[in-house]
Amino acid sequence: MRAVRICKKTCPERAIALTPRLDLTRTARTPRVLTRRRSSPCVKCGKPLGTEQMIGAMLARLAGHSMFAAPGALDRLKMCADCRVVDLWQSGQHPTSGTSEREPSVASAPIALRHRLAPEDRARADFYAILAALFADAPDAKLLATVGATDLLEAAEAGELPLAWNRLVAACRVMDAEAARQEHTDLFVGTGRTEVNLHGSHWRSGS
Repeated sequence: MRAVRICKKTCPERAIALTPRLDLTRTARTPRVLTRRRSSPCVKCGKPLGTEQMIGAMLARLAGHSMFAAPGALDRLKMCADCRVVDLWQSGQHPTSGTSEREPSVASAPIALRHRLAPEDRARADFYAILAALFADAPDAKLLATVGATDLLEAAEAGELPLAWNRLVAACRVMDAEAARQEHTDLFVGTGRTEVNLHGSHWRSGS
């Protein structure tokens, strides 16, 4: 029933109406033809395209549109998708037609812009990229191998970041991809309340 309501709401011609009723007679179980329209084939290949009423309504609405002002443009609406592309190329109205004859108005040279990051900023960006990948989805075998192949940070006792990174590298070296996916599901997804809420606020949790 929900799908029928969606069809009613999105119907461009407002042709669907819902009337609450309950019919338990044999008529309700008998197939009936509610409407029948003549099919309109493609004018090029004859492939079924749509009903004559639908094609006619579309042509009437787009008759004065600027995108269909070129000769033969409106007739392409009577063609299937394949014949429409062929007709565009044969008529020379495709997007790349005439590009060889066009000359650039201003001579230009390619400009390459390089934003140089400080080593500290680059390292911070790499850490954020790895965290984003680990939070977005479970790590696959390639990501586990990449992180596990990196070097451990020195002076792990100097701060929490080197210690956490070394633990992550050590875990990736021994972690199986399937086990990592299951652990990611248990921690961040689950079927009820998850153990870790990635969208929770530090200030709201108080931890």
